[in-house]
Amino acid sequence: MGTVDIFERFAIYSCGLDAEGRLLSGESGFWRRLGIEQPEEPRPAADLLDELVGREEDIRRIARSGEGEICIPGIRRDSGFLDFYVLPSAHDAGSGEKRAVLVIKDASEAMRAQQAVQQQRNEITLLKRDLDKRNEELKELMEMVRTQNHELSNKVRLKTKDLRQSRLSIIAKLARVAEFRDKETGGHIYRIGRSSVLVSRSYGLSDEACEDIFHASLLHDVGKVGIPDSILLKSGPLTAEERAIMQTHTLIGSDILGGEEGKLLKSAMEIARFHHERWDGRGYPEARSGESIPIVARICSIVDVFDALLSKRSYKEAWSAEEALALIRKESGAAFDPLVTQAFLAVASGIVKLRLGSLETEGIEYLPEFY
Repeated sequence: MGTVDIFERFAIYSCGLDAEGRLLSGESGFWRRLGIEQPEEPRPAADLLDELVGREEDIRRIARSGEGEICIPGIRRDSGFLDFYVLPSAHDAGSGEKRAVLVIKDASEAMRAQQAVQQQRNEITLLKRDLDKRNEELKELMEMVRTQNHELSNKVRLKTKDLRQSRLSIIAKLARVAEFRDKETGGHIYRIGRSSVLVSRSYGLSDEACEDIFHASLLHDVGKVGIPDSILLKSGPLTAEERAIMQTHTLIGSDILGGEEGKLLKSAMEIARFHHERWDGRGYPEARSGESIPIVARICSIVDVFDALLSKRSYKEAWSAEEALALIRKESGAAFDPLVTQAFLAVASGIVKLRLGSLETEGIEYLPEFY
């Protein structure tokens, strides 16, 4: 395969420029990609391409000096996008010869991926803003409880319950922003929430802590909004480079949730960041070990692994409950906190029943008893 063939395979085309900044004959693919007719004689680049108007002197300087470059990324052309580059040429002999080169590269796929990620980030920002507004309303109502009479207090309690339900709905939608991109994980986030409650109760956490971990665990994979589809939805095993990119979802998630006030979102940030840490310190992203890993992340970690083992993926078959439980027991003291493992095994049969009864349902059916 020749050099031109390789360039065309990657949608890269070029055309020579003389010392006056005029486009020479160039490759036929160059003119086809621009959608303009190839001129018979050299023409100033800016006469043919509006994007270069005002850069004529810069182009001539590059052509004559053999130094510098011009980069104009993300130019919309027809239904796609192009990156433009003006670069010095290695072939700089005499007048009229090629002195510089205009390179165009198809950037449509990269621009669409960037736009998709930005759109998802915008959706997250709007959902967080709505959540902040709801929290502020709740704070105002709680202040009224301390200053108004019994009748008003009853009304506030009813409104507070409604706001708590709204908060759950907003958090669930925020978590679904990540989950909707992977059609193989339907219901996964809600199973993690309910299973985390069962393990938390078995471990001995308070009802308030169980409520928090239910909400917070729904956001454990929210950072996946920043992972490219080519990696997130890949049907086969990941390469080492792809795996390293996938692991950044823990950092992206904690960045999204970090800096917010309140115990709930602090727990959500800890789960998003640390649910892939291991008890023996061989996890990521910080290689934490033992009790330096927050308890909410230790609990979410074991139920997340168990649910993943029982789930069929494009790259693996589903494990049986017996096989998955055997691995959980084996990894006690290695991947998992031994006391959390003990609490998990005490309610494992309930977690399996929960999974079998929740494959096709969503939303309110997943709420714990205290709702």
